[in-house]
Amino acid sequence: MSIETLQAWERLEYGLFISFGMSTFDGVELSKGDQPSTLYAPDQLDVNQWIAVARDAGMKYAVLTAKHVAGHCLWPTRYNDYHVATSGNKTDVVEAFVRACDHYGILPGLYYCSLDKHNVFGYDERSLPNARYVEFQLAQVEELLSRYGKI
Repeated sequence: MSIETLQAWERLEYGLFISFGMSTFDGVELSKGDQPSTLYAPDQLDVNQWIAVARDAGMKYAVLTAKHVAGHCLWPTRYNDYHVATSGNKTDVVEAFVRACDHYGILPGLYYCSLDKHNVFGYDERSLPNARYVEFQLAQVEELLSRYGKI
């Protein structure tokens, strides 16, 4: 990251970080990734409301947790079956989030947790990730950065 990029982000001053996903439904802050994808089933999901509140509060950017430690993805990824399309609510939350940000004039950002307790590919968090684990993560990050416009 360039110093100019960092300074531009600092000038935004005020933003929102949204931590929403499997832990919202299993009640475990650092989910183990052992719950079925169908447990994720928001029945009143309103991403526009989240971003409207951010705008009304004077925020300039919002960051969505696209995937946290449980490994459940808030977009329909091609690289595993632990995502919204196999869940109780099939809304592509990343897409809804980016659209809402665009609509309300908020800059969108995504958080992708490197630790993934569902998709381990033999990786043990006490050791270095293996090549398959790294390739999987890079593919998902590329998917996020190429599918949803400017992040």
